[in-house]
Amino acid sequence: MRATDPLALSSGTRPRHAQLAVILQGRILSGRYRAGERIDTEHQLAERFDVSRSTVRQALAELANLGYITTRKGSGTFVADRLPRRLGTAPSAAPLFTGFLEDLILE
Repeated sequence: MRATDPLALSSGTRPRHAQLAVILQGRILSGRYRAGERIDTEHQLAERFDVSRSTVRQALAELANLGYITTRKGSGTFVADRLPRRLGTAPSAAPLFTGFLEDLILE
């Protein structure tokens, strides 16, 4: 049996990789993961959230595209030293990841 995170992914309509990206983004924005800090490995995240490594890779790729994380080959994945200028967006104006509370606020 896998150990799962208290913020388990739901079986809703949002893809699991997008849900995981939202959770990780929230942890970065809240300071749980700090700038320059190494985050958990793909294997650790997959086990914690009970998802495949492919799902984790997709979530991490989205966060990298948004400018929240960087990957250093052989060293791991790190929170970007400088976060995107606006909450939830990268300089390229990528889509905003939001959770339920943010969805209510933004409506």
